[in-house]
Amino acid sequence: MKEVGIDISSHHSKSIDTFSVGELDLVITLCAEEVCPVLPAKVRRLHWPTPDPATQDAGLTHEEVLARFRTARDAIRARMEELRTQL
Repeated sequence: MKEVGIDISSHHSKSIDTFSVGELDLVITLCAEEVCPVLPAKVRRLHWPTPDPATQDAGLTHEEVLARFRTARDAIRARMEELRTQL
């Protein structure tokens, strides 16, 4: 993310349980192979399945793993840009 000027050094993964889900208007899920969280029916949900770039594959080089993260980042960014034009 630093490559594109975004500092996420103070961010960390959070469980859906840490949010007041009933107060959310929109949730974007990225889960691909994982089980996505169950949300109340009134919450608008967009599902953008994205393979987890951190999944361990034996034999991948550092550059190949980095490429997976860049691909995921760029795909999410493109979808966010598209979503912004729709709101």
